[in-house]
Order: sequence, then C-alpha cells, then structure tokens
Amino acid sequence: MTILDVVKALFTLLVTANFILYARSGQAKRHLTIFVRRSVADWTKALALATLEVTVVCLAIFTIMQFGPTPMRFSWLSLLAKGQEGANLMVAPAQIPWFGIIFVGLLALNLPRLARREEEMFRRGTKDWQDATFRSLKFGLIHMVVGVPLGAALALWIAGMFFSWRYFVGGIRESTFYHTLHNGVILGFLAITLI
Repeated sequence: MTILDVVKALFTLLVTANFILYARSGQAKRHLTIFVRRSVADWTKALALATLEVTVVCLAIFTIMQFGPTPMRFSWLSLLAKGQEGANLMVAPAQIPWFGIIFVGLLALNLPRLARREEEMFRRGTKDWQDATFRSLKFGLIHMVVGVPLGAALALWIAGMFFSWRYFVGGIRESTFYHTLHNGVILGFLAITLI
C-alpha cells in the first residue's frame, strides 16, 4: 500500500461521512429547490447547453493533457506516487467495487449543495466579464486541491466562464442549476463507465 492509497482511503472515508451526514440532515430539500418550477423546454435547453459545455471542457482537457507541456500534467498527487498523474479524488471512491455504486448515489444527492457552495464562492458579486475571467481562473485552479492536474484545472476556466454567463442571466440560482447539471452530466458518464 502506497501513501497515495492511504490518501485516497482517508479522502473516501471523510467525504463519504460528510455525504451521509448531509443526507441525514434533511438539508437536501432546500438545495433541490433549484430544480423546482422549470419547464420541459428549460430542462431541454439546460441539458443541451450543459452537455455541450462539458464536451468542450473535456476536449480542452484532452488536448492540453495530450499535447501540452509536461508541467500541465502536474498534480500534488504526483508527489505521493512516482509516475502518478493527477486525478480527481472525488471520483476515487466511485472506483471501489460495489461501494462505488453507493458512493455515486451519495454524490448525486450532494451535487446541488457542492455546486451551490462553489457558485457562492466564485460567482456571487461578479461585476463584469473581466471580473468573471479572473474568478473563473481561480475556480479552475481550486480543483487542484482534490488532485486535478494543472492542465485540467486551467481548462475548467471554460466551465467557470459558462457558469458566469448563467450567473449574469439569472443569478446564483441559475448558475447553481447549470453547475449541478454540468456535474450531473459528468457523473452520468462516470456511472455508465462503472456499469
């Protein structure tokens, strides 16, 4: 067992405990209100836009990671295990046989809360596109905390700008809705690969 395995196990334990406590707290109902009173047309448009945005972000990540300079692959996880490229620790628990299915369910329940937290942190009070550009860069780079490599973190700037656009359209509720759908599209893909 490597130090990286220990970090992944501890992270899995902490995040799972947090997700379970949240599920038991009854707060999910409050965070799920972002989905209330949305028409079929609104859902269709939002899912199409979120899927397109996720596709663009994934293509950017792939391009940077494949063709970018070596430092773009850096993650602090690389320091724990030689040759280990960065990975999002949030998906590490999903890769544990059988437990991964439970974890994906807990993660799905927590998506609106996690999206709301990031939107409050990076979008609330955004004044204009110049401000949004800087905040979106910070938004992308903060993902390095959970092991995302530098190149992928920089590509997440695109997602930050997309969420900023939605914030300008309808405030925090709107950007949280789209951010949740963004994460949901990714989680859906993850669930399909687990099956």
